[in-house]
Amino acid sequence: MALLAASPAAARQAIPPVYELTADPVPVVPVYIKKSTLTVQVSLLLNGALVLNQPAGERARLKAFPIIGKQRVKGNIFPGGSALVRGNRYDVAVGDLPKDGMYALWIDKTISAETDGLIGAMDVNAARVVIVRPQAPKGGQTFTLAFKSKDDPVGKSCSAICMWTSSSTSGRRRP
Repeated sequence: MALLAASPAAARQAIPPVYELTADPVPVVPVYIKKSTLTVQVSLLLNGALVLNQPAGERARLKAFPIIGKQRVKGNIFPGGSALVRGNRYDVAVGDLPKDGMYALWIDKTISAETDGLIGAMDVNAARVVIVRPQAPKGGQTFTLAFKSKDDPVGKSCSAICMWTSSSTSGRRRP
């Protein structure tokens, strides 16, 4: 029994059921990666990776995965039609949440002018992410984005709750 209590699985920090952020005007969170603190915007359109501007990736001293970790990608989503994308897998902590392994990509084009990059709401290591907008009218609207996690052996649904309302759900606010 003593060996089970000392196992890495038992030592892991519990994943909180709700992580609440304030969008004023957009949700921004601190991200900790390789002893560096970066400020990133939470995006509803992104899923599966932390995407950084190249200066932020260099400041965090991220290293591309050998051979396949640096690729020229073509597409209309990039200014000029292409971008050099570097990537690797890192342990990333969002705010005061436990670390989670995820792909970090840093791109030679500006991804976010106001912050160091973007992270998807579904990539925040919590069962639910609630985004509260203080400027929204009272009552507002609630949108639920749910997905089935491929990493979850029991297949439970995780969700990001986007509350376009001015009231908090848990009474505590995140920056």
